[in-house]
Amino acid sequence: MADSNGRRTRTGSGLPGPGVDAQGLPVIDPTANVLETIKAAIQRQDDLRIQEGTHIREVLTLQRHYEQIVAELRDDIATLRGDFDRQFRELEANRVNAIRAVDVQAVTRAAEVSATQASTLAAQVATAAEAMRTQVANAQAAAEANLRSALEPIQMAISDLRKSQYELQGQRVAQVEGKGSSQWVIGVIVAAVLSIAGIVVAVILKS
Repeated sequence: MADSNGRRTRTGSGLPGPGVDAQGLPVIDPTANVLETIKAAIQRQDDLRIQEGTHIREVLTLQRHYEQIVAELRDDIATLRGDFDRQFRELEANRVNAIRAVDVQAVTRAAEVSATQASTLAAQVATAAEAMRTQVANAQAAAEANLRSALEPIQMAISDLRKSQYELQGQRVAQVEGKGSSQWVIGVIVAAVLSIAGIVVAVILKS
């Protein structure tokens, strides 16, 4: 029970009675507005948990999407790197091949120039050799002609001397002293003619 001041009092059984407000009316605990507030708070907590779960699922989805994008980007980077390496190797191989082609072309050109020079030199040597052979042959022919021209009078003179010697030997009327003197003169003349012939031949050969 409650006294006049609204305080609870013990009943005869010793238990507290129902609560009353300032007007002495029974107190309803909890009131409807408290229940609505509690219900709204509980609903708010449920909404927050639902939103939190949705947010976590969205974060996980975004994370998986991000990881997928990163993996795709890694694959793209690896593909681009492989393409770059392949193109670089091709360009390097082409550069080396171009350098080798220039070297081969230079060597081929040098060989062609050397072959041309060798052919020209061989032709010049052949021409010079042929000219020298012709010149030597002409000189030899001229020397032989000169030699024959120089020896012909000498040979004729020797023939004349031998003829005179034979004629002198046939004459038996000459005296012994005269005969010896004539043979000595003929010998001297023959020696002189042979000496002159040797000198002429030496001069012709030197020329």
